[in-house]
Amino acid sequence: MPINLPCPKCKKSIAYNAEVCPYCQTIFTPDDLKGRRNSIMGCCAIMIIVAILIAVTASLTIGEADNASNVALEGNSSISLAHDKPGARAPKEADLPPRTPLPAFAPPPPITGACLVADTALCETNRAMFDRTDWPKAWRGDYQAQRNVAFCLSTGCDGATEVNKMAACAWRMTILASAHSEAGDTDNDNLVNDCRDLSPVARAAAEIRADEIMKRISAGDSA
Repeated sequence: MPINLPCPKCKKSIAYNAEVCPYCQTIFTPDDLKGRRNSIMGCCAIMIIVAILIAVTASLTIGEADNASNVALEGNSSISLAHDKPGARAPKEADLPPRTPLPAFAPPPPITGACLVADTALCETNRAMFDRTDWPKAWRGDYQAQRNVAFCLSTGCDGATEVNKMAACAWRMTILASAHSEAGDTDNDNLVNDCRDLSPVARAAAEIRADEIMKRISAGDSA
């Protein structure tokens, strides 16, 4: 089920991660989106706490009827987290590349809060790589990192990042506007593929976002 929040301008219900309100065409800034994501995370945290309290209450109620301690132990031993399953472990620190510092002008990486996909190990690896190298290097002007960021924003990289077609398009625009020596026909094709399904308003928002990215990177290089 999609998670919706009211548009701050027209008050109509829209997706919490929408870049543009489909009703009043308001374009949300990165700070706006961060605030909306934080609101969702706060609500989710409350829901999780409530669920835990309900589960604890239920287990104690069952225990009063039939040996509470034994029932509780059997219940806990039957729960198996995804990270504890063979082949689904999170990557070890030693297996990961050194963390690239995130520039002060860059926003936080749009990684998911948790890997909720079948292949948890792949998701965790992709999420760690995106967080540690691709995202900070992209904001430092690295060509391949920018391509990786655009790809993950377009596809989600197996549950590692949030899917944001408008942002993916913006990074494709940034790659070509940066005139990287490595850029070629593939990057033109990627731009077409990631931008062609956007509405005119979303396409305009992508152009604004790409211009903002370029300005931040240029300012960071000259600092």
